Amino acid sequence: MTDSDRSPEELKVEIKTLRARVAQLERAEAERQRTEEAMRQEQVQTHLDVAGVVLLALNKRGEITQINRKGCAVLGYEEGELIGKNWVDTCLPARHRKAVREVFEKLMVEGIEATAYYENPVLTKTGEQRIIAWHNTLLTDEAGQVVGTLSSGEDVTERKQTEEELNRRVKHSRSLQRVAQSLTANLELEDILREVVHAVAEVFEVYDSILVSIVDDDQNLQAYALDETSQGRVVGDLGFPDQPLDKTATGHVVKTGQPLVRRDLPREATFPFDQVSIDLGRHSQMFVPLVSGGQVIGTLYVGCNQPNQFGQDEVELLEQIAASLAVAIRNAQLYQALEDHNESLEQTIKERTAELEATNEHLLALSHLKDQFVSNVSHELRTPIAGLMLYHSLLKAGPPEKRDHYLAALGRETERLNNIIEDLLRLSRLDREAVEVNPTTVDLNALARQYVADRTPLAQSRGLALSLDTHPTPPTVQADEGLLGQALSVLLTNALNYTPQGGQIVVSTGTRQEEGRQWAAISVADTGPGIPPGERQQIFERFFRGRAGRDSRTPGTGLGLAIAAEIIRLHQGRIEVESDGQPGQGATFTLWLPVAE
Repeated sequence: MTDSDRSPEELKVEIKTLRARVAQLERAEAERQRTEEAMRQEQVQTHLDVAGVVLLALNKRGEITQINRKGCAVLGYEEGELIGKNWVDTCLPARHRKAVREVFEKLMVEGIEATAYYENPVLTKTGEQRIIAWHNTLLTDEAGQVVGTLSSGEDVTERKQTEEELNRRVKHSRSLQRVAQSLTANLELEDILREVVHAVAEVFEVYDSILVSIVDDDQNLQAYALDETSQGRVVGDLGFPDQPLDKTATGHVVKTGQPLVRRDLPREATFPFDQVSIDLGRHSQMFVPLVSGGQVIGTLYVGCNQPNQFGQDEVELLEQIAASLAVAIRNAQLYQALEDHNESLEQTIKERTAELEATNEHLLALSHLKDQFVSNVSHELRTPIAGLMLYHSLLKAGPPEKRDHYLAALGRETERLNNIIEDLLRLSRLDREAVEVNPTTVDLNALARQYVADRTPLAQSRGLALSLDTHPTPPTVQADEGLLGQALSVLLTNALNYTPQGGQIVVSTGTRQEEGRQWAAISVADTGPGIPPGERQQIFERFFRGRAGRDSRTPGTGLGLAIAAEIIRLHQGRIEVESDGQPGQGATFTLWLPVAE
């Protein structure tokens, strides 16, 4: 039966049947293709999963379309957690996202060749950063349009860390070697401390303060704060005299000889003085001892305002710097001690030389004084001895009626000779301090009154007015009254001898405050010829007789004022003279003694 013999209904049924068969065949073909594609994808994924590198495919929107098992293991995700997620937002650290996104979008739009190789950090599911070395290529469709990227990556985190650690150690080793050479080559403490700052700046990336503390000879800590820049300027010597060592972390390190590390000071504060560091904002701290010859001579401290900055590696590095620093400080101290010794030796030599020169000058002066003494004594003795010899011959050969006159003259010359000898003996005893001083409380008003009363008849016989002017409150001193009386007697005798007829002599007492001490005085003032300015420094020399003595021909040995000066010296006092050297204006001699307490 032909098609024409078929009814329209039969043809419709057949066509429907054929269409169903075609659809069945198409479905079978589609299923076969899907099966083949699945098998192909499974084979590709198998190849991807067995690869030892990260394989990552992204579409134009930067979404993950494929990632192998290695990639999931590195990132810590399951595959299902990553497929369809934006790679930049999910797996890159925040600080890198903007730059990577801009580059990726430019690749997708312009289709330029991707960078063949680069390294960048990725962020794992737990927040850890890993360094991946990427090889990249663009993915295109049949029309050549860019549809994404395919990247293979190798996790090089450990390798990079090893390289960085090796580079860091090489850098540190070179820095420490240079620091050791620089420190040991310096002998000035400030230069050494400056080198410490350079060393810390080279070795440590983070620090805010450096402190070197050195134990001095009195076992106190001298702390040197260093500038917080690499310039190494020493700010100054910071001393904590009121802070006991056991109250500070520094003192603890000095005492134990062990390093001390605190990673978060506000939580780990132990010592009372820690509050000062907390107030300065310190969080991380390292203290290491400075050890020289087995003895802790100080500490080296590095502080940081951020917590958790210092670990065992940093402590070991700081200890290496401290070892060089300790040697340098000890060398500087020895050098300074040598310099001080040299200066002291030079000063001692100068002082001894000066002493020798002074001694030599003193010996020359003594020799001159001896010669002068012999000359003066010979001169002073010659006159009475010549008189004795003269009157002795006159007694034998002269007229008998003048024997009494000759005997009287002989007696006067003998007395004069005796006075000279007594003065010489008295002065000799004073020089040798062989005179026994018996101090008692002496009222200067009473002493002056006694001597004025004793000498008033003599003054009146010579036409002189002798008066007394005492202090309202009797000044008292601790002195040997007999010796003090001798000194006063010398002054009164000179005043009586050199004041012309009609003149006045006044004996007075007084007190004054000087150099935090109370002094008492007894003075003798006259209206005689006075003392010329050129003679004031000589009048207390032995055998010196001034112009007034020579012109007046008044008998004298020139020893009285020398004796008075020695007596006052034995009493820790002093003798002063005031005179303008004008005739009639006279002179005032004053004996100053400390007031009795």
